[in-house]
Amino acid sequence: MENKADKIQAYIDGLLTGDELAQFEKWMAEDEELRAEVHAQREVQETIRKRLTSKEDALRANLRQARVGLQTGRKGVVSLYKVYLPVAAAVCLLIFFSIFYLYTDDSYLYDLPAMQSEVVRGQEANVSYENAVQAFNAQSYEEARGILYSLIEADSSVVQYRYYAALTYVGEQNWSQALPELTPIAEGKSIFADEAKYYLALVYHKIDQHEEAKTLLREIPSQGKLGEKAGKLLDVLEK
Repeated sequence: MENKADKIQAYIDGLLTGDELAQFEKWMAEDEELRAEVHAQREVQETIRKRLTSKEDALRANLRQARVGLQTGRKGVVSLYKVYLPVAAAVCLLIFFSIFYLYTDDSYLYDLPAMQSEVVRGQEANVSYENAVQAFNAQSYEEARGILYSLIEADSSVVQYRYYAALTYVGEQNWSQALPELTPIAEGKSIFADEAKYYLALVYHKIDQHEEAKTLLREIPSQGKLGEKAGKLLDVLEK
């Protein structure tokens, strides 16, 4: 098998198909650490994308300024220097702030995970589930929830459906609905229990029940990306 990191990136980019995709999803369903790595890599890329987008307008403005400067017909090294200096400065600032925010901003602690295509292929529910994945990841939470509830009605034993359905309320900042939906998952024994504890802690934090939030965060094992994230959120709550 090729490099693990390359495989993860290929999966995120949608480059895996057929048996290769099915094999990777089976591996991911069986390996909690791999799922955590996929989640983490998605989150890092999404954070970078958001930071780049937020600075894009300023960069475009400088590029337009440079274009206008060139069109005036001014010649010479000094003129070119004056034209391209703002562009170079904007690019440098864009790169600097993207890296700076990636490592200093704590907004990622509040981001939802990307919904993964982890249902075994060939099941009848797969098409509906994939539609839910697309809606959830596009932040169309009401649409995703409707699809997931129909899947839950057909098979309530699949914790994965209930977990992501609960997260749709978190995405909508509907804390009163998210609380009862996440609680039984957080108290259960599924592979989603610790992740549910994290987002349940986030809900408690948002409704100013900080002690309950801290208690849940301390129950999450410190190992792995989720444990690191829980530790950082706990630090925020204890400040």
